[in-house]
Amino acid sequence: MFVVDFDDTLFDTHSFKRARMMALASVGVPEAVYWETYREARNDAGGLMTYSDKRHAEALAARGFVYDLVFKQLAESVAQAKAFLASDAISFLHFLKSTGEPLVLLSLGEPGMQEWKVRQSGIHDFFDRLFFVDAGKKQILSELQEAESGDCSCWLVNDKVGETKELLEAFPKLRAVLRRSDSIPITEYEESGLPYFKTLTGIQHYIERYGKK
Repeated sequence: MFVVDFDDTLFDTHSFKRARMMALASVGVPEAVYWETYREARNDAGGLMTYSDKRHAEALAARGFVYDLVFKQLAESVAQAKAFLASDAISFLHFLKSTGEPLVLLSLGEPGMQEWKVRQSGIHDFFDRLFFVDAGKKQILSELQEAESGDCSCWLVNDKVGETKELLEAFPKLRAVLRRSDSIPITEYEESGLPYFKTLTGIQHYIERYGKK
């Protein structure tokens, strides 16, 4: 089984955020205000992932910007999500499908927003199952293991170092390989002891070499 992350793994979230920032700049939102309101919208008081176009537009409206105008810019950027897929994402997904193993998308974020973004990117049909979670990935991985009678030695393809190490500690049979994100210092990857690659093609070659071992 392959469990694959979305943001900064299959999807260039770093560039996507900057494109949204530029779209809002065209209607008068300064860069600093974009990031401040992004952070306000990102989590609720309990730490759940809550970011959505609606919450970001509400945060900007509280600063005096016109809600409908900024929401329109944000929504239009999501409609262009396919343009922000990693250049080798489709070929990588075709490779994973060709193995005959179940393919699962596990994405952390506000579920409605994440599902909309994934479907707009056009890759949802590659996956046997889609999971969108706002409070961590352990529960889903636990359920997947239970479905495999506790013997799930699946691969995790992810970008976040800390999150991946926590999941490996919780699920010893998990095998992980990372795609390096521009949003994370390279030293984190270097010091992690985990295999990492800049491209999905690099990850594909790694799985081809070590997947049966």
